[in-house]
Amino acid sequence: EAFAYGDTAVVDAFIPGREVRCGVIAMNTGVLQALPCLEYKVAPDSIRCYSDKLEGGDGGVKQAASTVTWWLDEVEEAELVKTVQGVAAAAYSVLGCTDFSQIDCRVTSTGQVFVLEANTFCSFGPLSLMTKLAGRAGIRGGELYARMVDSAVGRGSKNMEGVALRSG
Repeated sequence: EAFAYGDTAVVDAFIPGREVRCGVIAMNTGVLQALPCLEYKVAPDSIRCYSDKLEGGDGGVKQAASTVTWWLDEVEEAELVKTVQGVAAAAYSVLGCTDFSQIDCRVTSTGQVFVLEANTFCSFGPLSLMTKLAGRAGIRGGELYARMVDSAVGRGSKNMEGVALRSG
C-alpha cells in the first residue's frame, strides 16, 4: 500500500504501548525546556491513524471528535515524565530543531521510550496543541510566539553579519 505513494517505503517493527507527546521549546538563553506530557487514548496494540486524528476533507479539516487526551500526572508518573522529556529534548537537539518541536513517543509497558516522529509545525492559534503544551507550563501564547519571533530575528541577524547590502 505504501508504494502507491512513491517508490520508497520505510518499514519498522510495531512497538506496543502508550502514545505520548512532549513539546520542547528553546528559551531565549538557548536552554531547552521540555513541556508537560500529553497522552493519547490508543489501545496498546494499535496505532493512531488519520481518522483518529483528523476528520473532514476539502471543505476543512478539524480534530476528530474521537480524539481523547489527558496530561501525564507529574507526581504519580514522575519518572516516566522525566524520561519522556529527556528523550524529547535529545531528539530536538539531534534533529537540529529550532524554536520548538512536538515529539511523539511510544512508551512500552516496561517504560522504554521510542520516538515516533518530530512535529516541527503548529497552527499558532489558541487551540494549537503547542499553545496548550506551553500553557500547561505557564507560558502564555503571546509569550511563546514572541519568543519564537525573537529567536528567528536573532538567527536572521547572525546570518546577515558581514553581508554588505547594495542598493541601486
